[in-house]
Amino acid sequence: MSKTTDEVRRELTEKFTLLGNEVGGHDTCSKIYMTLFLSPKPLGLNELAEKTGYSNSTICNAMGILEKLTDVRSFKKPGSKKIYYECEQDLSLILGRKFMELRRMLAYFASALRDAEAKLEKDQSDDAKILLKNISKRRKEYEKYHQMMEDSPCFSGVGE
Repeated sequence: MSKTTDEVRRELTEKFTLLGNEVGGHDTCSKIYMTLFLSPKPLGLNELAEKTGYSNSTICNAMGILEKLTDVRSFKKPGSKKIYYECEQDLSLILGRKFMELRRMLAYFASALRDAEAKLEKDQSDDAKILLKNISKRRKEYEKYHQMMEDSPCFSGVGE
């Protein structure tokens, strides 16, 4: 690698790490993610360890987090036992998955809040009335945003 490419990789990794820290991310995950993001090909565990300087166990632990929270995926090549990792390159696919995930989360939690409301409506205590009022307000907000996502042409067909 040239001095310029090393510098660009380092700067992008630093900026992504700062961004990740703002949302509660960890420097280790950010560095591993950017190593994959900037790689022209999928990388195996040993390659990631070599490029990042982290141990295989640190990489494995971080990959569990990255696969759940980001666009990183793992796979095996046909006839190989080796696991490879890569970042999804199609931004529309990445965003589509995130929008679908958000819609599911909003619908699920709105349903949980409706169930809680049904239980609280049977309880006439002051505590239950206060909690019911708070939960009802929150449920309406979740349902409003879920419906906005369902109705918006920006979200129609996204991730499907």
